[in-house]
Amino acid sequence: MFTFLKETLTLALRNLRLHKLRSLLTALGIIFGVAAVIIMVAIGEGGKQKAKRQMELLGATNVVVQSERPPESAESSGRTQRVLSYGLKRVDLARLEMLPKVKKVVPVKDTEQRVSLGDTRAPGATAIATTPDVFEVINLRPARGVTFTQQQYDQGEAVCVLGATVARQLFPFQDPLGQQIKVGVSGMSTIMLTVIGVLEPTGLRPDGGSGGGGIIKRDLEQDVYFPLTLSRAAFGDQTIRRQAGSMERK
Repeated sequence: MFTFLKETLTLALRNLRLHKLRSLLTALGIIFGVAAVIIMVAIGEGGKQKAKRQMELLGATNVVVQSERPPESAESSGRTQRVLSYGLKRVDLARLEMLPKVKKVVPVKDTEQRVSLGDTRAPGATAIATTPDVFEVINLRPARGVTFTQQQYDQGEAVCVLGATVARQLFPFQDPLGQQIKVGVSGMSTIMLTVIGVLEPTGLRPDGGSGGGGIIKRDLEQDVYFPLTLSRAAFGDQTIRRQAGSMERK
């Protein structure tokens, strides 16, 4: 038996030496085939871990309910004045809060207001009106300062918490804590907010670079969070946009 195995191995090695090119191509085929399988498995596992990390950062038990703007017809888009009514309203919030086994419902409103410091505008900043629970629910932790409290929310105090990127844009060379930024459009309603905190980077991006975009659809690093009670008092429930001789309310 040992002699047979020895002769077989000797014959195999002799054939490999006699057909070097064929042996090389066969070896390369095996190597590339195994490598391709390993790469595909690694890509699949990476996507799985990426999705898992997103859910952990945003809260594994969270459900995000978002309103989507309906498609516009050519007739409606050509009007000089129009009112769009769609999406989630206060009555929907009340219904969600009544659902069984729901611990917290956190309203988050994109006010679509400009964010600026003097003449410096943060072009990608998003002015988000919300409640203090948002920081706990989607795991937003302050790197510096604090987040606004329930008392500040109830009183509608003019305070805000900045995402990491918008803080760097507006305050590249100074401490943002205690500084005031403007939210709103000049000539219309504007409010001055005192910065009380700056958040840690989340690593979530809307473009999928580090994930999160499919769930949130905005860059959390560009968010400016302030009390929803203040937003209602300053801007109301409607968003008004004027451009090129037209006006849109929604």
